[in-house]
Amino acid sequence: MFRRIVVPLDGSALAEAILPQVCRLAVDSPVEIVLLTVGAVPQAVESRPQGVAHIDELLNEAELDLRRYLQEKAHQLVTNRVQVTTRVRFGDPATEIARCADEEEADAIAMSTHGRTGLDRVLHGSVAGSILRSTGLPVVLLRPAEGVFARQPSPAAHDLTLI
Repeated sequence: MFRRIVVPLDGSALAEAILPQVCRLAVDSPVEIVLLTVGAVPQAVESRPQGVAHIDELLNEAELDLRRYLQEKAHQLVTNRVQVTTRVRFGDPATEIARCADEEEADAIAMSTHGRTGLDRVLHGSVAGSILRSTGLPVVLLRPAEGVFARQPSPAAHDLTLI
C-alpha cells in the first residue's frame, strides 16, 4: 500500500489528467498526495546579467505564481477528501521530480505522459523516461487516449500503466 505519492504537474491539461486517477486512489485513505511543480529558472536569473538587481524578487514572484497554481489543484483534491501537500522547485524537471520523491520518502510517482515513441521521443525527450531511469520507485504513467482533451475525460479514456 502506498503512503505517499508524488504527482508532478506543469500546468497543462495533459499533466492534470492524472488527478482523477490519483483522487480515486487516495480518497478517504491514509495516502498523502504530494503535488509538485518544477519551474524553469527565469532567464534573467539564469544568466545573471549585471544590471539585474532584483533576482530574488524574480524568483519569489515565479514561486508565488507556481504556489497559487498548486494550491488551486490541491483545493480540488482536498474537497474530495484527499490528503495533499504541495512543493515548488526550480531546475530540470526529471531531476527535481526524482529528488522530491526521495526527500519526501515517497512510495511512488504518478504522472501523465505523451507516450512519445521513435523520432518524436528523440526530438522532444521524455521526462517520464528520465524518471524511470533515475528512480527505483514504482512509476504510475497515464497516457490519455487520442483526442481526450477535445471532450470531457472519462475513466475509460485513459491508459494507466504501473511500471
